[in-house]
Amino acid sequence: MEAIRIKNLRLLEDTGFIELTPITVLLGANSSGKSSFLRSFLLIRQSLEKRVSAPILWYGGDGGFVDFGSFNEAVYNFDNQKEISFIYKLPIDVIRRRWRLNMSLKEKTSITFEVKISNNQNNVVINSCLLNFFDHQIKITLNQEGMVENFIVNNNNFSEEASNLKNSQSRGGIVPHFTEIRKDEDESPRILRPNNSSSVLFSNLKDEVKKLLRANTKDETIINIIHQFPLGNSEDILDVFKKIKFDSWKKKTSSWTIDNSDYQLLRDIFIANICLNILSILEDYFTGFFQNISYIKPLRATASRYYRYQDLAVGEVDPNGENLPMFLKSLKVDQEDSFLQFKRWTEKYFKFSVDIHQSEGHVSLKIKELDSKQETNLADTGFGFSQILPIVTQLWCLTRKDKRSNINYPVTFAIEQPELHLHPKLQALLADAFIAAIQEAKEQGIDLRVVIETHSKTMVNRFGRRIESQDLKPDDINVVIFDREESHKSSTVTTVNYDKEGFLENWPIGFFEPDIIKEKLS
Repeated sequence: MEAIRIKNLRLLEDTGFIELTPITVLLGANSSGKSSFLRSFLLIRQSLEKRVSAPILWYGGDGGFVDFGSFNEAVYNFDNQKEISFIYKLPIDVIRRRWRLNMSLKEKTSITFEVKISNNQNNVVINSCLLNFFDHQIKITLNQEGMVENFIVNNNNFSEEASNLKNSQSRGGIVPHFTEIRKDEDESPRILRPNNSSSVLFSNLKDEVKKLLRANTKDETIINIIHQFPLGNSEDILDVFKKIKFDSWKKKTSSWTIDNSDYQLLRDIFIANICLNILSILEDYFTGFFQNISYIKPLRATASRYYRYQDLAVGEVDPNGENLPMFLKSLKVDQEDSFLQFKRWTEKYFKFSVDIHQSEGHVSLKIKELDSKQETNLADTGFGFSQILPIVTQLWCLTRKDKRSNINYPVTFAIEQPELHLHPKLQALLADAFIAAIQEAKEQGIDLRVVIETHSKTMVNRFGRRIESQDLKPDDINVVIFDREESHKSSTVTTVNYDKEGFLENWPIGFFEPDIIKEKLS
């Protein structure tokens, strides 16, 4: 995932594209929209993890992550006539890795997917989706029942050919999942999976190819020709078309240019066919991406002296940190070497180690500071340790290949206000740990992205210091500022970057300072 853009979600009328660098820092005043942006990651994750009858599960309930209320409460300005849009930009290589298709990649290319969600008669549905890749634009709109209403590729309209395609609403999710409704009522719908296409669209593609060949050309030959078509820009597709070695084909295509209407029709009916395959691949990719998101809430569980022993397998630290004792107990019992590595990691970056003790059906967490020989119960160490420990534990786990179920997708760690109850010195050490984690993850072949919503001036300055000392590259971090000048207006979103010396470019003067109010003297 390269960048995310959101429209009409709460205070976010339009964020513009926000690049997801290894470290993305979200800054802004309270009620400026930064938490809504961060929580949108969890909104999609909870929508994919439960079986729902709508594209978005606004309230996760027990086992969920976030509560956006409903569409009417989540839409910008409470205007339920608006559409909420989620737009994602990712490398086109995602498609190539999952589908054996000829592809022309002369330079880095992205694919952009946008889904628009509307509330039609209190029924939240996907209203339309848009795809952009190379120089192609595809727009698919759906009616209230999920049937394709419009299917436009570049300047060609294939709405009639695609009118038997229906989005399976019962699956939920933000990517339409099409089935083909057969005209014969005795036949069940045909589910379209990767490497499948609409029978009507594919039949039209074969017909267009056949027009350029001899009348007696076999279907097998036509399909072999179609398999030579590449996914690329218009010039690259035309170049391949002209190289196909059939006399009748060459005679009819030799004069084609990218402005030729016959060429554009063949190009676009081909794009229409592969578009359905691309949507299937995107559905799988988004499922993997969003299920690889971990989250820590701003208000984390306070420390207890003892925790009731539970013989549970724990895969990750929960957003509140409530299951941290059981997580560490499982790690110590099942992977003792990993637990020792974790202790050394906290000693290196935070000057303390953590251990877990079990007795009479209870477990307790003990902290040992590096310059002390005495272990102290977490409940006696002050609030800061209990607040930082869930973050530190989950961060360490995300850098370990053996702890990740799927490293074929980026791993995202979304954290709200990690600095709460931390002394500035510990805030700075946490910033160092974020930097170390993304570097260690990279060495393990893990694409770790840390998204931090914070008010910490200390952490912002620390990142700059680490750039200055060349421990962090400027390209590995961006700072996104959410600003809302007046309560009745939407937030504006701008991105500022660090230069090579660690200074923030275009930083708004006085951002961390209170407004100075000048009273008019009477």
